[in-house]
Amino acid sequence: MVFRNTFRIKAIFERIETLLYGIIYRNLRLKFVFCPMWYTSKKQFVAPFIFSFITGFFSYAQDFSGRWTAHYSYKETTDITASDVSVYTASGNAIVKYTIASGENQTITTVNGLSGDDISTVLYSKEKELLFIGYENGLIEIFDERTNDITSLVDIPNRAIIPEAERRINHFFEFDNLIYVSTNFGISELDTERLEFGDSFFVGPNNTRIPIAQLGVLDNFIYAASPSNGMLRADRNATDLIDSNRWQVIDTSGFLGVQIVENKILGISVNNAIEEFDGTQFVNRRGFSQTIVNSKVNQDRLIITTTGQTFVINTSDFSTQFTGAVDTQALSSSILVGDQVFIGTESSGIFEINSSTSDELENITPSGPEFNDGFKIQSAPNQEMWLFYGKYSLNYNPFFPRLLQRPINILNSDGKWEIIPLSDLDNTSSLIDVSFDPNEPGRAFVSSFQEGVLELKDRKLVQKYTDVSSDLDFGFGVEGVVRINETFVDSRGSLWLTIAATERALQQYEISDGQFQAATKVNLQETNSLNGFSNIVEDGQGNIYSGGLLSGLYAYNPRTEQVVNIDAVGSGDSGEDDVRTLIIDKNDQIWIGLQSGLRVINQAASVFENPNLDWQTIIIQEGSGPAQGLLFDQFIKDIEVDGANNKWIATTSGLFYVSEDGQETLAQFDRNNSPLPTNDILDLSINEKNGAVFIVTGKGVLEYQGFATEANTTLADLRAFPNPVRPGFSRNVTIDGLTEGANIKITDIEGNLVFEEFSQGGSVQWDTTAFGRHKVASGVYLILVTAEDQAETKVSKLMIIR
Repeated sequence: MVFRNTFRIKAIFERIETLLYGIIYRNLRLKFVFCPMWYTSKKQFVAPFIFSFITGFFSYAQDFSGRWTAHYSYKETTDITASDVSVYTASGNAIVKYTIASGENQTITTVNGLSGDDISTVLYSKEKELLFIGYENGLIEIFDERTNDITSLVDIPNRAIIPEAERRINHFFEFDNLIYVSTNFGISELDTERLEFGDSFFVGPNNTRIPIAQLGVLDNFIYAASPSNGMLRADRNATDLIDSNRWQVIDTSGFLGVQIVENKILGISVNNAIEEFDGTQFVNRRGFSQTIVNSKVNQDRLIITTTGQTFVINTSDFSTQFTGAVDTQALSSSILVGDQVFIGTESSGIFEINSSTSDELENITPSGPEFNDGFKIQSAPNQEMWLFYGKYSLNYNPFFPRLLQRPINILNSDGKWEIIPLSDLDNTSSLIDVSFDPNEPGRAFVSSFQEGVLELKDRKLVQKYTDVSSDLDFGFGVEGVVRINETFVDSRGSLWLTIAATERALQQYEISDGQFQAATKVNLQETNSLNGFSNIVEDGQGNIYSGGLLSGLYAYNPRTEQVVNIDAVGSGDSGEDDVRTLIIDKNDQIWIGLQSGLRVINQAASVFENPNLDWQTIIIQEGSGPAQGLLFDQFIKDIEVDGANNKWIATTSGLFYVSEDGQETLAQFDRNNSPLPTNDILDLSINEKNGAVFIVTGKGVLEYQGFATEANTTLADLRAFPNPVRPGFSRNVTIDGLTEGANIKITDIEGNLVFEEFSQGGSVQWDTTAFGRHKVASGVYLILVTAEDQAETKVSKLMIIR
C-alpha cells in the first residue's frame, strides 16, 4: 500500500536519502571533459519518491558553456509560460527566455545542462522562481533562475511499467506547494519544496492508465480533462486518491483542457468549444472554427490558441478582447503578459504584439538555423559555416519530398545565422553539400542529390547545371535525375564529382564563362548500379579518391588515367567494404571510415602500386586489457583533421578525438559527459582559423572550441588566451598564431624556463605548470617563439593571477 502525507514514512526516507547520498552516491558520476583529463563530479542520489513501488533519482546538470556553443533552431515552439517580467518559450529541445523590458533573449540549452530531448510543456512558478520543463519522454527538468542550476527528475522515464508512449508530460498545474503533472498515463504529484514526487494516480476505470491533458483545482476539487475519458473530478483531500473510484466522471465528452477563471470551471472540448460547468453539466459558451491547440489564463482572461489565430477572451461574457494571427503560420501556443501578447508558431518562432494598440507583429526569436535536423556542414574560406538538410538513407536513397525542400543555412563571421532561400536557388531540391574554389573567392559549387550542381558567386546563383543544361550524365536511366553527393575543387580550380548510377561515375569539369564541359569522365568498375558515393579527396600528388556503396575504395591517377578499386578482397576484412567517409591527413595517410570501423592506408599513392594491399586497423592497448582495434565495429560517419594532424571522428556512439597516429584517445564526447543531444553524430567541419569544431546531429548543431588551428605563415598574430589567467581557472592556456614547427618557450620574469614545445599546426596548449610538476605562481610570464627556420622570432607576455 502507498502511504500519503505520513510523517513517519517521510522521516524514514529522509534518513535513507542522507545515508545513500553520503555513502554511495557522492561523486558517483565522473564527467570527462577534455585531455588533459579534467573531471568534475556530478551528484546523483536517491530521492524519497513514493511512486507506486519505485525509488526515483534526480541529478544536477553540468554547465558546459566554457568551451561549447549551441546552434539550435528556436523556430519550432511548443509551449509558452511567463513571469511578470519574462517570457519562457519551449523551442524544440531548448528554452528561450525573453526579458520584456529590455527585449533581450537568453537561450537555455544542452550547453547549460538541458537534456536535449523534445520539450512538450513548461510552467514558470512565480512563487518558487523555478521553471518546470516537461518532456515528451517523461523527463522533468527544473531551472532555478536564481542560480542557473538545472535539476533533472528521471523517475517517469525510468519507470518500466509505463510504456514509452504514455510517459509524455502534457501539463503542469501549481497549487499549494504541489505541481500536478498531467501525463499520458494519468496524474503525478511533485512537491515544489523538496522537488520530489509524491503519489501517482491511474484514474481510468479499475485504476487503468488514461491520458490527462490538463487539470485545475477549485474549492479543493481536482478537475482533470481527458481527451478519451471526459472530465473527471476528485476531492483533493481524500486519503485514497490512488483509488480510481474516487474520481468521478462528470462529463463523458472528450476534453483538451480545463481552466479555472474567476471561480468558473471552463472545459476546452474536443469539439473546439469553451464549455462552462454549471454544477451538474457542461454548457457550451463559445465555439471556434479552427482546432484549439492551447489554452491559458491571465487573471480574468482566457487565451485560446487555434491553429491559425490567438484569442484573448473576456470570461464575463466570452467576448473577444483581442485576436491576432501570423500570416501563413500554424500556431502552437500563446500567452498574455500585461498588454503584450506572445504568439508561438510551429516553424517561425515567437512573435510579440500589443493587445491594446494591435501594433505590427515583431518576431523576437533568437538567431539560429531554420531546423535542428541538419545533415552536413562545411567550413568556408571566410570562416562561414554552410549547413545543409538534404538527406539520404544508408543505401543512398534520398528522402522525399518535404524534407528536401529546405534552404541553405549559413553561420556568418559575426555569429549570426542567415539563409539563402530556395527561391534564389531555382527551388532546387535535396541540397547536400558545398565546395569552394580556392582560386576565386566567393565562388562555390552546391551539390544536389537529385538535380545536379549549382554554381554560386557571393551567394548568388550563377548557373544550374543539370543533364539538360550541361554535360552531366543522368542516372538510373531517368532524365533529370543527377544525384551528386560531395564535390571537390582542386588547386587548379577543376571541379571533381561523382554521379550515382552512371557508367562514368567520376567526372572532372573545367568551368569558365558559364560553360560546364567535362574534361574527364572515368568509368569506375561496375558502378553503374551504385546508388551513391562518399566524399572525394585529393592526395599530395593530385590523385583522386572516393568510396562506393559496398564496393570499397576507388582511386584515380589523372596523369596515367589508372583506376584502382580496393574492395573487400584486398582489404582482407570479411566482406566489409562499405566506405562511408575518408580523409587524407598531413602525412598523406588515408583514413577510411566504414560502417563497421576505422582503417588506414599508410601512403595514399601506394594503392596504384599494390591494389591488393591491406587496410590497416589501428591497434591500441588500454591498460592491462587485451589489444583491440581503434573504434572497432563502430559506424564511422565522418573524419576531420585539425591543425595538429589529430583526428576528429564522428560515430553513432559519440564524438572521438584521437592523436595523429590514433594511439591515444585525447577526448571522447557523448550525452553523458557533454552537451551533445544525441550520440549519433552525422557530420563535422573545422574552422581552420580558430580551431572550432562544428558537430551536426539530428537534434541540432554544436560548436566545440578546439585547440589545434592551421599554421600561420608568420608570427604576426601571436597571442595567448585567456590573458590574464584569473583565480579559479583550471583549464589550459592556448597560444596560437604560430607557424608550423615553431619553438615555444615560456619563462618567468627571471628567465627560469617552465615550458617548452614545438608546434604542430597553429597553436599549442599550456597547463600552467612547470613541466607538469606543479602550478606556476602568480606573475608575468614571457612567451618566446622562434620560427622553425629561425628567420623570425616573437615575444609576448602572459599574466597569471592565482
